[in-house]
Amino acid sequence: MATKGINIGPGGVFETVSVTQSDEVFWVNNDSAPHWPVPWCYGLKMDPGKTSTNFMVYPGSTSAVIPQTLQYQDALGNGSGVIYIYATFASAAVTNPVAAGSSAQVATGGMSPYDTSKSSGVPSWLTFGEQTPDSSGGIYAFVAAGTPAGSAANFTLNATDALGNNIVQQFNITTS
Repeated sequence: MATKGINIGPGGVFETVSVTQSDEVFWVNNDSAPHWPVPWCYGLKMDPGKTSTNFMVYPGSTSAVIPQTLQYQDALGNGSGVIYIYATFASAAVTNPVAAGSSAQVATGGMSPYDTSKSSGVPSWLTFGEQTPDSSGGIYAFVAAGTPAGSAANFTLNATDALGNNIVQQFNITTS
């Protein structure tokens, strides 16, 4: 879990932020007027120069569609803000064997694009990417067509999403 500040600038302009569903946010009032982000009220009313309490933007079920856009209003002014919420970036369990020409998910959630360039021990017949480009649906290990059955890869996935969340996880993929 991370904590992300949302700046309220001069004139009541609320910064747009992107977070994962396990993150908390807080507002920093850098305006000369008080502000109060709603629909949540407790602990969020801020005088000029003050900071709100932390708030979990996604306390609900993980079954909701992610990514999600959360729009809110300022109860004391005309301001509004947007928080983009992505699934928490986490490693996935791989079920072996994986057929040549198919893929296995190695990470879920996070925000596209992903950087896997620091991964190690990855054979030439295995590449990383998304099932649907720019979907923020996680990372897949793609096994090249024609890879012989019984080929094995023991590698370390070192992946970072666009929000700066990082996963370092050892994997073993065997082909069928």
